Amino acid sequence: MLDNFVSLIRTVALPWFATTASPQRLAAEAPVVTLSIYPTALIEWLASKGEHSLAGVVLRRWLTLHPHLRSQFDEGMNLAREGLRPYRNDTCVAAGWTSFMLGIT
Repeated sequence: MLDNFVSLIRTVALPWFATTASPQRLAAEAPVVTLSIYPTALIEWLASKGEHSLAGVVLRRWLTLHPHLRSQFDEGMNLAREGLRPYRNDTCVAAGWTSFMLGIT
């Protein structure tokens, strides 16, 4: 049991913390699982650091990984364009809304 825990720390946690060492590294190397689950959080964090171009890198990586989610992303962008907020808790819609609101492309 302890060996499994240590293995997870080495294979999941430590690589994640290594990617947070710099905004550039996070944008380029954030693990696929993290990028897939938390695209909006990563985009917002980078934008809050003034790293809008790197937030765009994260956005493009996410869209490349998940082209089948483009319609939900576009839905979020359209809501933002119309001055509306997402009406449901949907990561893809939120990513589109946030990207539009922050001017991330």
